[in-house]
Amino acid sequence: MTGNINHPAISYLVKKYKSFYKRLGVVPCKVLSDDVHFKNIGWKHTRFDSHGHRRINSNIAMRLNLLPYAYEVVKKAKSYVKEDGALKNGTKIIFYELSEKVTVKGKTKHVTVIISEVPGGKKHYFSARYTRIKKKNP
Repeated sequence: MTGNINHPAISYLVKKYKSFYKRLGVVPCKVLSDDVHFKNIGWKHTRFDSHGHRRINSNIAMRLNLLPYAYEVVKKAKSYVKEDGALKNGTKIIFYELSEKVTVKGKTKHVTVIISEVPGGKKHYFSARYTRIKKKNP
């Protein structure tokens, strides 16, 4: 797929998952001992990177198709990795990476969900991707 913003497959996926995403609302996350809010920040990040550039269609499709599994990962994750960062304006931000095995089209896959939080604020769904599993050296 190319970068065509009006690509029919992407338009279909956006339409398919937009109402689903809105229905998620707030999901309790045991491992973070807090709720995760599915708001506009995560919806926008499925289609645009942190610099506001539109993602390529294959990347958008992957992120949209992982949305149903993001809910499962947030609810079931048993551990997380915490990383500190900063926004362009210097505001501190914390990212939490939750990874879990899920069944995708009959196959077990490792999915990572990224949650963002401005310290003292609410935790928000930010992104989902397949987990990068490090290969062991022979």
